[in-house]
Amino acid sequence: MLIVVTFSILFMWLLVASALIGIGSLLLGRLAAEYSLCDAFWAGLSVAIAAAQIYHFFRPIDVVFSALLFAVGLLGIALARTALVRALLPALGIGLWTTVSRVAVILAIAVRCSGPFLHYDTGFYGAMAVRWFTTYPIVPGLTNLLGQLGLNSSVFLGVAVLNQGPWHEAGYHLFVGLLLCALATRIVASFTYVLRGTETPLDYFLLLFSMPGVVWAFNGELVGTNTDLPTTIVSIMAVILLFDALEKKRTPEGSERRIESLLLTSLMLFTLAATFKISSLALCGIGWVMATIQLLSNGSNAKRKRQLILAALLLSGSVGIPWICRGAILSGYPFYPSSAFALPVDWRVPRESADGLAQFNRSWARIPHAAFAETAGTRWLKPWFSGAIRNRIDFIIPAAVSFAGLIMLFSRKRKQNLYWLAVLVPSVGGLLFWFTLAPAFRFGESAIWITAACLGTIAFQQMLPILNQVNKRAVVVGLLAIGGWCSYPRTLWRMSLEPSLRSHSFAALPAARVFPYVLSSGLAIRVPTYTNQCWDTTIPCSPNFSDNLKLRRETSLRWGFKIDGAPLPAGSDKFTPLHRRYIDSTPVVDVCANCHFQSK
Repeated sequence: MLIVVTFSILFMWLLVASALIGIGSLLLGRLAAEYSLCDAFWAGLSVAIAAAQIYHFFRPIDVVFSALLFAVGLLGIALARTALVRALLPALGIGLWTTVSRVAVILAIAVRCSGPFLHYDTGFYGAMAVRWFTTYPIVPGLTNLLGQLGLNSSVFLGVAVLNQGPWHEAGYHLFVGLLLCALATRIVASFTYVLRGTETPLDYFLLLFSMPGVVWAFNGELVGTNTDLPTTIVSIMAVILLFDALEKKRTPEGSERRIESLLLTSLMLFTLAATFKISSLALCGIGWVMATIQLLSNGSNAKRKRQLILAALLLSGSVGIPWICRGAILSGYPFYPSSAFALPVDWRVPRESADGLAQFNRSWARIPHAAFAETAGTRWLKPWFSGAIRNRIDFIIPAAVSFAGLIMLFSRKRKQNLYWLAVLVPSVGGLLFWFTLAPAFRFGESAIWITAACLGTIAFQQMLPILNQVNKRAVVVGLLAIGGWCSYPRTLWRMSLEPSLRSHSFAALPAARVFPYVLSSGLAIRVPTYTNQCWDTTIPCSPNFSDNLKLRRETSLRWGFKIDGAPLPAGSDKFTPLHRRYIDSTPVVDVCANCHFQSK
């Protein structure tokens, strides 16, 4: 049965990837005549998410929308068949071993994607968000029901689009793994170029992502509504396309239309990553500006430049503007949990609740399970570093790679064009933003590894060209071995591989035990017991809500929620009895008047 499930995932990935490539081809074929399958896939993903955001203003994400996207993808393939065949030829001619390696990597990721739900936040709020999105058009004030429902990640829309028809719940197994496969196949190709001796600095850059790539494939939470890994993958891919455009601008064979395709796709991906998780905003914002500057400096005539800038603004706006509007509708704040730019609407989340969630997220990112006083000011730095020095993949290895690159940078004997150092600007900006606001490593993986890969490219450019074939292979194997070491091999089988290999079907969402609670307004809410995870329980479900919560219209969930009076204070401090119950699963009876929990 594992074989059946794995090949079902592969088949669905093939259909989804084909549709996205077709959609991307329709777009890039009109804007830039020369594009690759990679460009088309990522451009198609951006367009699909943008379309889903707009569609969800008027209708729930349903099978009609999914079928429409698929039909547009087929139309794109039919209309761009000549260009797609031309783009496919380089992929087919890359060699047998590269093809086998790509297939092996994709198979391994597919096996992991068949496994059970291990991502905690899927049960907490991710599955609930998908349930709401597939049941109703966007609901005003949904955040009043549960604060995390207002975090407004477009990942939930991507999962919702795939959770349709006979694929119900399959989207949880498809979305994250598909993005990882798209990045992994690009990395595998760079291994081939390095071993052949035909590599460029971009291949060195890509090679270094193999280390976290191994960890994501083995240890990543690929099943569920994980928002961190998709944000990391899309951010890295946007920088890779920007790096590729910088490289092609310095080579005689780099055509203007190919560079335009890379930069336009990069711009869309920077915007898309920010809509996946707002913590990537600094890296993506700086990267977007850099890509726009490169587009303006491309060797096109003035009329063509105006067309490209207009296209860049329209494409980025089609992803970013609906996302901002969605945030305002969900919570009353465009960039929730930030309470800036509050709208004067009746569904707006109370400001103290928004600020409380922002404080909670910042405190949790610094030291999980610590009281707010322990994470204020600079008190958190020492315990944070004490934990960081034990983190192999997000601290030890990238720090070592970055240090080696810096040594090579200042001690290099021959002059080289280090144009790719430009990508340090968005990554360092992202690092500063991440470390200052919410320094949990999962929030900063893209900035950490883009910085390390950029500096590591300097070291590789100095070392690899003078090595013989045997030593080059040793370096490649060494990178994969480091990735394996960072995957914690002693616990790898028990924690990651065994649960997937025991799969006999698509793992279903766990069922939550709930009990009904009726508010004074007459609204009945399902409350999970002994946990804060609702999973896919019938809506509305929430583990934490205000006594003053009520429907905006008497009997309709469609028109959302509002809070009259003071918001719920419970749960704002991580050491309240309510929070300890979530962590320890300790039965609590009447811990506070507003918590709405009963022991069973």
